[in-house]
Amino acid sequence: MLQTSRNRLILALALAVVFAAIRLAMAASVSAQGTGRPFTVSAGRSFQSLGRLELRRTRHSITYADAIAVFGKPSSCRVRGNPSIALARWRSIGVRLRLATLGGMPPGKNGCTAPRLIHIESAIASDGRWHTTAGLRIGDSVADLKSLYPNARFQRQPRGSWPAPAYWIVQVRERCVIGICPTPYVTVPRLSARVAAGRVVEFFFPVGAQGE
Repeated sequence: MLQTSRNRLILALALAVVFAAIRLAMAASVSAQGTGRPFTVSAGRSFQSLGRLELRRTRHSITYADAIAVFGKPSSCRVRGNPSIALARWRSIGVRLRLATLGGMPPGKNGCTAPRLIHIESAIASDGRWHTTAGLRIGDSVADLKSLYPNARFQRQPRGSWPAPAYWIVQVRERCVIGICPTPYVTVPRLSARVAAGRVVEFFFPVGAQGE
């Protein structure tokens, strides 16, 4: 009888340990989901989302400081000749942000040392974990891209900082505001997929939020 009671006690303790471990694992999972970085890219007429970083649908132009708040400290940030132009990288998640401002920098400051004063001009995601809401992933074939985005527009040559060859998988019609367009309205990309050797190698957001 004593042995049976002892065995039941041991079994109860073992089950308690197992359930405690399961609860801890579930809590850790919830915590990771709340603080982690979902690897989803999406875009539309009024928004561009790189994981948890919203690039367009905000009350202010997104700054380098906003990106740091979402992704943490970058692997590197380098000035590109002019103090008002820089490139920040997060290698662990395959993100590159081109930074620029039209307003200039205070004496002794640059885009890397004054993150609140410089804005995101464009964003690139190249890690294999990144994917669109439709299911297109880095590494997928052009055939997969065309199947998921039958209306994608092919861009054969680079246009300014827009990389090529690429497919504009999300595009919108906008009024021309720079005065040199052939028509009053033009089609522009919100999200493109650059391809190489027949496969998607990176997602590209042309943001253009350079501030003043």
